[in-house]
Amino acid sequence: MVSELEAAKTRIATLENAQTSTNEKLNSFKQNLEQMGSYYRKNNFILHKLPETSNETTSTLVKEVHRVLTEYMHINIGLTEIDAAYRLGGKKSDAARPVLTRVTCLWRKYEVLEANKLLKEHHLSVTDDYSVEARNIRRNLIPYLSEARRTNHKAFLRKDKMLVDGKLYSLEEVRSMNFNPQPQDTGTKPMIHPERDKRRADNGQTTPQTKKKPVSKATTMNLAQFKSQKKRSPSPHDAVIHMSA
Repeated sequence: MVSELEAAKTRIATLENAQTSTNEKLNSFKQNLEQMGSYYRKNNFILHKLPETSNETTSTLVKEVHRVLTEYMHINIGLTEIDAAYRLGGKKSDAARPVLTRVTCLWRKYEVLEANKLLKEHHLSVTDDYSVEARNIRRNLIPYLSEARRTNHKAFLRKDKMLVDGKLYSLEEVRSMNFNPQPQDTGTKPMIHPERDKRRADNGQTTPQTKKKPVSKATTMNLAQFKSQKKRSPSPHDAVIHMSA
């Protein structure tokens, strides 16, 4: 009986070691895939809301992207510097699909991203080409970003994190109850927790507001008496009464 138990323990230990080794290999494989994906995307950016036509071809799309870069963003880029441009996803509605664009030089991509503000008046925008995981995280960070800006915090998205008043927060941190950045002024700012507030709204509740406790008349009178006694200087008569007591 003892020998069978020892044999079972040995088999369990062997399986646990094999599982640990398999997990390490999977993690290493995942890291390699992420590195390869990052290398592939390093010269990419995505152009959003560019009108899409029914007779659009790869050649006409590249020329249209080049026109946006040169005319709207004032970037002196040659047509041959655009390595590729194509729509993302299948056509499902009348909405224009994003255009993934690859340029030949990394610094050209940074130049395009920095000039993004020039596209606002044309109702266009460019973003970096993030991984699927990073895009999902950024999408989940949007409600927290909006709430942070609504409460007068300087908030931006940096890859898969949110920068609030100079400090980076991950999605897990902003979802936790401990996420409460310090306000920039003396006013009280509510905790950034949109999911909790949404649950309250669904239940017909409102976010509780901090109320000042009313001061009673007795407290006001006692405070006034205390101030008057503090201002009055002690007289020799008070000293005599104190000594007699």
